[in-house]
Amino acid sequence: MCTLTLTTFKYTAMLTHQSTELMADMAHCVTSVETWMASNWLRLNPAKTDVIWLGTSRRVQQCTTDPLQLHGAAIKPSNSVRDLGVFVASGFTLVDHVAHITSVCFFHIRQL
Repeated sequence: MCTLTLTTFKYTAMLTHQSTELMADMAHCVTSVETWMASNWLRLNPAKTDVIWLGTSRRVQQCTTDPLQLHGAAIKPSNSVRDLGVFVASGFTLVDHVAHITSVCFFHIRQL
């Protein structure tokens, strides 16, 4: 089982052979959100939208790599995304987040 995550919209669990169907479901969900946003004078920015498969490395490799299609923009699944300031990798590791925090700390130490 792996999980597809579209940052800030939806988290869904499924089996790896269902990943293509889940990607279509995710596209429908994003279209619904985009429609609601348009009716409230807001706009969804595909350049700031991320998609990530979450699960073990073996399961993630079995999931589809097809991009999510949003009005001409193709959003490919990432290995790491930033959600609420935390970098999360597809294997539920915080290696990217720790590396980012470390680099920020070293930057501020050098400034002192």
